[in-house]
Formats: sequence, structure tokens, C-alpha cells
Amino acid sequence: MSTNIKAKLFAALEKLGKQNGHSAPTSQDMAVGKLHEYYVSSHGEAYFKKRRELAKKELDKFLTQIQQKKIMDTVVSVKRTEVADTCTIIETDPYIFSVDVKNGASFLDTGALKVALMRDHKMNATEVEALIEKCTSRRDPSQSWKVTER
Repeated sequence: MSTNIKAKLFAALEKLGKQNGHSAPTSQDMAVGKLHEYYVSSHGEAYFKKRRELAKKELDKFLTQIQQKKIMDTVVSVKRTEVADTCTIIETDPYIFSVDVKNGASFLDTGALKVALMRDHKMNATEVEALIEKCTSRRDPSQSWKVTER
């Protein structure tokens, strides 16, 4: 296998939407080229995400019980220590497969908080709702850009 597979892959992908009858439509409007690039790259991203998920499922089925246990042991260790870790699962001539395990994001279980405030601190439901609303902040609205064909 060629050691330049990444470079060759990127060179082939760079042609998508630019050659072989798939270049941006001819237009006087300067936005068309930018919209075309965004459109092509969005579809490429969706295609490769799906392909990677399928490859991940196939790889997961391929793993032995020992390899799966190694991953789970690393997950348990990271949960216990709260320190990220990496475990190497498969080493071949062209590839090394490793799993990076990071701390999970923490979150507030508002349902449990409401119950605890009412039970342990004798607050009524209206007081709890008012307190939670007072302490709640909202992030900026998310944006999801998309370009569609006519």
C-alpha cells in the first residue's frame, strides 16, 4: 500500500465539483461559485459521515471480546479517574487503530434537582420553577447553513 494514500485521496477529492462536468454553473453572479462549493462539500461531508459510520459498525463487529474488553476497561478507568486515555486495539503494517476515551460532558439533571429542592429543602413547585427560571441562561441560537439546488 502506498504511503501517500492521504495525499492521493485529497487530490482525488479536490476534483469533486470542479472537473468532469461537475464544475460550478456559469454565472455572472459571484455568489454562485461560493454556493456551489458549499453545496458540493456539504454533500461530501454527509457521504463520508455515513461511510465512516458504516465502517465503524463493521469494525465494531470485527473486534474480538478481548479487544472490546480493552476498550471498556479504558472507559471504566476514565470514568473513575476523570483522566482521558488512549488504548491501541489493532496494529498492522499500514494502520494502527486506537480509541481515545475522554471525559463525558457533565450536565445538570433538572428533574432530580427539582425533586431534591422540594423534598430536602421544603420548597413548593412554584418556588422551584421560579428559581430554576431565574438561574437559566440561554446560548445564542444555533445556525445551520444549507445550500439546495433549484
